[in-house]
Amino acid sequence: MGVGMSRAWGATVAAVAAGLVWAAVPGAAHAAEQTIVPTRDFVPALSDTRATGHYEVVGSGLHIYTQGATSTDKVAEYVAAGVPLAGVDEPSLDYANSGGGVPGFQLVMDWDGNGSADGILVGETLYGNDWWASDKSAQFVKDGAPSHDAGSGSPNHGTLNGWRTSFPQAQVQAFGFSLGSGVKGDGVLNAITFNGDRYTFSATAPDTTGPSVTCDVAAPGPTFAYGDAAQVFAVVADTGSGPTAVTVSAAADTTLVGTKTVAVTGSDVAGNTTTTACPYTVVAGAPASVTVVSGSGQSAPVGTAFAQPVRVKVTDAGGNPVASVPVAFTAPASGATGTFVSGSVTTDDTGVAAVTVTATGSTGTWKGSATVAGAPSASFTLTNTAAPAKRADLKVTLAGPASLAKGQTGTYVLTVKNQGPDAAVDVLSSVALPCGVTVTSTGGGKQVGDLVVWPTFASLASGSSTTYTVTVKATAKGSWKVAGASASLRTPDPVLASNVAVTGLTVR
Repeated sequence: MGVGMSRAWGATVAAVAAGLVWAAVPGAAHAAEQTIVPTRDFVPALSDTRATGHYEVVGSGLHIYTQGATSTDKVAEYVAAGVPLAGVDEPSLDYANSGGGVPGFQLVMDWDGNGSADGILVGETLYGNDWWASDKSAQFVKDGAPSHDAGSGSPNHGTLNGWRTSFPQAQVQAFGFSLGSGVKGDGVLNAITFNGDRYTFSATAPDTTGPSVTCDVAAPGPTFAYGDAAQVFAVVADTGSGPTAVTVSAAADTTLVGTKTVAVTGSDVAGNTTTTACPYTVVAGAPASVTVVSGSGQSAPVGTAFAQPVRVKVTDAGGNPVASVPVAFTAPASGATGTFVSGSVTTDDTGVAAVTVTATGSTGTWKGSATVAGAPSASFTLTNTAAPAKRADLKVTLAGPASLAKGQTGTYVLTVKNQGPDAAVDVLSSVALPCGVTVTSTGGGKQVGDLVVWPTFASLASGSSTTYTVTVKATAKGSWKVAGASASLRTPDPVLASNVAVTGLTVR
């Protein structure tokens, strides 16, 4: 392969050599064993296997043979390398000959390091450690050969050390073998040793891809209670060598609540592994304790609600708040006690249950309890004090005619309003009339002498009012007074002056 060698062919070799993933890298550490998959690793652009030359993978070897001794009887294949010749040890072929010729080792060379192939260096067992340049090598390669003595496969030959000395910049673009081109042969190439690695053969590419590992439950994952012994599971699938186990798991850490992940690893038969972070959620465990947060120690008058609700917190064994559990509140059956707005309250997201309490029964300090199934009860104390005396400030207004002609009628309206603060019980109201008039209508009241008295009003709420009417007829001329009054027979009134209203009347 001389100066006229195809530059396109040389560029293809260089590109393939640089692009193969497994190709050796100068200075890099090498694995002891490698595998050549012909359909993947033989470089098509370099192949010189002809019509009556054949190869096939048998076990871990490559069966190569030619049918005859013609020019079409040749098997030659190459694997990309891309390494300096300076660092290459003596290559060799482990070949079991079944008859006929044997293959030679071949190195596709870039002698001047410009990225293009300049010829092939051939090593044959017939010549020991002597390597010769192919006839189609570039002329500068032939001229620079370590030796030109006869007795080799070419007049241009030498040991690898000699070639390295002559061409220190030389690069091995590819390595391979050649059997035939006029030679009939048959045998098994068990292995190729090149650059410190031993290459055997396989019909299929080795499985180097890890399996897929899919978490059983998508985010936020399975839920576990605090302190539980729990496992997170994942499914393993592998289309190559197959999974070693279709289900794998890893222990979940349940010592802290919250959403977490755990590494779950699956493997395949080829020894590849894949690790996936699977999510899971830890929630509070079973209730273990009930604690009073606030509200204990308060006082309230009997019949009124305590100012603050009683609040308790439910936690698990790790002190984590437990939500959505019912808390039962109880009080003494008699004596100083209280009533709850609800006897059972469910805890919120913070584990707290709050209940409003009203002081009932007699005065004194009493103890209530908060209970949750599976946990000790918590107690709290509250004190019932005496209820203050009720008070109701009644205010009376009286509206009616200031003047009437003799024989004329008029109506007086008595309005009673409770200004609080408490309800007025059994309210009695009346109007006192002068002798210059006679009553024509009591408006539902009863006339007793000069008075019209209405039935007691059972309870007049604070802020409420009621009205009464009485109709009179003027009978005697003169100036008179009309008076209205109201009072609670059961509830003290702090301002009695407002319980009476007086208006004047002139009869003409």
